[in-house]
Amino acid sequence: MSCAALMQGASRYHIWQPTFQRILRTLLSLALCWLILSATNSIVILYILIIPLQLILEMLITRNYALAVIFITPLAIFLSEAANPIISNPNVSIMLR
Repeated sequence: MSCAALMQGASRYHIWQPTFQRILRTLLSLALCWLILSATNSIVILYILIIPLQLILEMLITRNYALAVIFITPLAIFLSEAANPIISNPNVSIMLR
């Protein structure tokens, strides 16, 4: 095993476990984003939802970063959609991500 592989983990399990968790968190965050985008049809509501997402993120990021990552993706997508609301269909918006 090379030196770089040893730095990542002692075995394939230790290497794949954080990767799997990262993928799972990304899928959860995209699902949360899709759910919120499907429920909202107004850009004003999207603006209002940015505030609680930011508060949740700020509270979680120092205590549990792995859980906070779930809220980072929806917040980033909402901020980008708020800046340029071209796509009105949440399915298309999530598929582009």
